Amino acid sequence: MSGIFINVDAQTFWHNSGNMNREGVIRDVDFYTKNGGVEAVFYNMNFQRAFFPSKVFTPIWKDCELDENGDLLLRGKKTDNGFKPLVFNCKKLIECCPDFMKIRYDRCHENGAEMWHSMRMNDTHHTVIGQEHLPQHGDLWQERKDLLRAWYRHFWRQDWHDNAFDYGKREVYDYHLAFVRE
Repeated sequence: MSGIFINVDAQTFWHNSGNMNREGVIRDVDFYTKNGGVEAVFYNMNFQRAFFPSKVFTPIWKDCELDENGDLLLRGKKTDNGFKPLVFNCKKLIECCPDFMKIRYDRCHENGAEMWHSMRMNDTHHTVIGQEHLPQHGDLWQERKDLLRAWYRHFWRQDWHDNAFDYGKREVYDYHLAFVRE
């Protein structure tokens, strides 16, 4: 292991609408690997929602739409417009290039680098109770607060990290492991 390992966070790729086709996926891989020196690229594929049409995690675009003013709605209610590129670019890429993961994999190998998908196992970004309106929160987190760690303390939760899933509960463990298998 003598090369560089790069972790590409979701915001880096999905916020560039010019990448939402085969050529864009190749261009993105080449940006990291074309000149050598990179041993592996890790592409993040989720937070609580998945950036592909997962059958396990909630896909990022599920229950999202635009209103007549172009504002992002989640389950019919206004949410943070900063998520618009992520929501709609993911959906656009899947429609245009459903095999984008294989394209990434093949291109990394052509350029002499390994390609991995990374997973956020317990994403707690913006999980303060009362911020359920954000489209990064998956259906399980929205609907099953009893699966959160130490839920008996829920009356004073303020910090994001207080609202992570509890891996001591078999349902949480099985849910995340199912996503890994997928």
